[in-house]
Amino acid sequence: MGGLVPVQTKVLHYDDPELYKDDSTRIYESGELIGSFFPKNAKSLTIYIKTFDELSKKKCDTLAHNIEAAIKKYNFDDIHYVGRIFAQDVYLQTLQNEFVYFLTIAFGLVIFFLWLSFRSLYGIIVPISIVLISIFWTLGIMAMMGKSIDIMSVMLPTMIFIAGMSDVVHFFTKYFEELSKGTERQLIFP
Repeated sequence: MGGLVPVQTKVLHYDDPELYKDDSTRIYESGELIGSFFPKNAKSLTIYIKTFDELSKKKCDTLAHNIEAAIKKYNFDDIHYVGRIFAQDVYLQTLQNEFVYFLTIAFGLVIFFLWLSFRSLYGIIVPISIVLISIFWTLGIMAMMGKSIDIMSVMLPTMIFIAGMSDVVHFFTKYFEELSKGTERQLIFP
């Protein structure tokens, strides 16, 4: 329309079916919105919603639920959702579903390699116990501080497991090496 001041006008009167034909004609004659919000075949529609960048997981879930509820009122044939608030939930669900599967495999491999390394039940139970206690303490402190598990912190238990198991294996290797050299065991706390 030209001019120095942008003028905001309603393009689609979705709540007034009598204006649908006029709206459609105006949209497809102007051509400005074709290819971005409206396709060339006029059989679909893009709805763009701008949100704040720093929404928490809880607020994202609430917003996603509200958007889905609002969209369901209009009985669209086929709906596709994109964006962080929807992708975050799908990502976390996928991680939760695959977590048990990969944890079982990883746990089995760790037990197998600990057995190969130390050839004792003590060499399996103690390292795994130390690492699991570390993970539970970390998650417990996070819960006490009010920090929930989100996209970034969901990998924390895995990283603690990897780093912790590496450190415990190095410690136990040195411990058993010293025992094999004949170093006596000493109790620190009598």
